[in-house]
Amino acid sequence: MNGSAPSPARASIAGWLSLLFCLVFALNTVGGWVRLSGSGVAIPHWPVIELRDGWTLLPPMTAAGWQDVHTAFSAHQSRLLGRVERGELSAVNLGRQPLDDADFRAMFLTEWSHRLLAAFTGLIAAGVLFTTLRHGELRRLVGVPLVAAGVLIIAQAVLGGALVSQGTNTHWLFLHQGNAGLIMICILCAILRLLDPSTVVQRGRTALTVVVSVAVVACWLQLMIGALLAASRHQVSFEVPLSLFAVPDLWQAQRGVAWNLLDNGGLHLWLHRWWALAITLVLLATYAVAARTPTGPRTRLALQVSATFLALQMVFGLVSAAVGSTPLIALGHQVLGMCLLLSVALARHDVRHEATALVTSSPVPPVPPVPPALPVASVQKGAHV
Repeated sequence: MNGSAPSPARASIAGWLSLLFCLVFALNTVGGWVRLSGSGVAIPHWPVIELRDGWTLLPPMTAAGWQDVHTAFSAHQSRLLGRVERGELSAVNLGRQPLDDADFRAMFLTEWSHRLLAAFTGLIAAGVLFTTLRHGELRRLVGVPLVAAGVLIIAQAVLGGALVSQGTNTHWLFLHQGNAGLIMICILCAILRLLDPSTVVQRGRTALTVVVSVAVVACWLQLMIGALLAASRHQVSFEVPLSLFAVPDLWQAQRGVAWNLLDNGGLHLWLHRWWALAITLVLLATYAVAARTPTGPRTRLALQVSATFLALQMVFGLVSAAVGSTPLIALGHQVLGMCLLLSVALARHDVRHEATALVTSSPVPPVPPVPPALPVASVQKGAHV
């Protein structure tokens, strides 16, 4: 930190960005539950809901309205099923079939709550971006990351709408997950710049900057590999061996390159396991380099937090391998993965910009200045008076 308090404008926008950060994180978590619970196909229309008597943004308020949306859901499922039978889509795109009307309403409201939170988050993001671009100091400090976040948020909304017609459990959701990670990194970077606007790059940390940057990219890619695995896991009908030499056996040449990259659950599971090992090795190298590099307290804290999330991810991975992947375990794995990515991204920013704190163990209090001595003649004159 530069030791100076942020200006009122910086402090205000930093507060709003912190709220936006929490909203995007919550939105990503709710979105994961929408997919894992099979509720993503409950509303086949986007961005509004189609009823018999018009369009609305609200859930149905009458029994007839609920019948309309249920009918639309069934018709959409029939269209998706036809595409699955023709080989255009995977069976996972159908999502979960509701048990009864009450179950369908729960699915519908789960998806609707995700859309409502997304709309509220979009409004907050638009307000923060508009205010930032109108203010010279804010535009200079965080204009670039916030504009990038705004473009990514628009892309996220468009991508979400485009996936509705495909069934929102499609393998293309890995783009949704990866984009969400980039949005959160942009917002985190903007918050850090507002709290400490120094742009000075600290010297002597090149090696640490390189390894922590590799760790950020590796964690981001693992999020998308995990999303691919979540969509294709149903096709894993055999035990994937823990061997690097099993790659040729996992690749199904007769199905084509596109199918293997997007729908080959065995290949995704193998890649997810070994990429997790690669992330572990990269992070261990990061911690080893950091131990020999002068860093600030916030950098050290971020790396310690990342180590905690890495350990928790290992535990979730072992539990998933032992008892199988349930929706709650998969959601916890996703949330921890996002936390790991953000903690490493925070460390990467501070490695480059945070100054090393110089603190002594027993600070010496300052010595008060000694007033200058008066001339002898002045003193004697004052004595006679």
